[in-house]
Amino acid sequence: MPEVVGLPFLVSEVADEMDIQRKDVKEVIDLFFDIIAEELAEGNTIKIGSYVKFGFAVSPAVKKGTMVRNPATGETQPSAGRPAKLRVTASPLGKIKAGAPGPASKIGKEILRQKQAASSARKAKAAA
Repeated sequence: MPEVVGLPFLVSEVADEMDIQRKDVKEVIDLFFDIIAEELAEGNTIKIGSYVKFGFAVSPAVKKGTMVRNPATGETQPSAGRPAKLRVTASPLGKIKAGAPGPASKIGKEILRQKQAASSARKAKAAA
């Protein structure tokens, strides 16, 4: 069954593979992500080889009184208004996508089954 892999496991794997101290690997990873955070704070988009790209997504502002659709009921109603939002995005690129299991593989089928079960549970909860 697929599981969540955390930072301690990854640090341990890299340290064992490269035969270096776990503490040193952790420091490098922390520094790596600190630099990424600094670059994002400056407004830069970051592309790490063919692995991942960090960028930004913008949700436009909505003026108070603008008619919007309530997703729960489908009715249109005046908006209370909200400012524009800026959020960080991370997009997997070629090498990460290539490493993902296919939907016909054993692990891929298990992932699809779990996602469908979670979706069905959310829909049932919303209908109740």
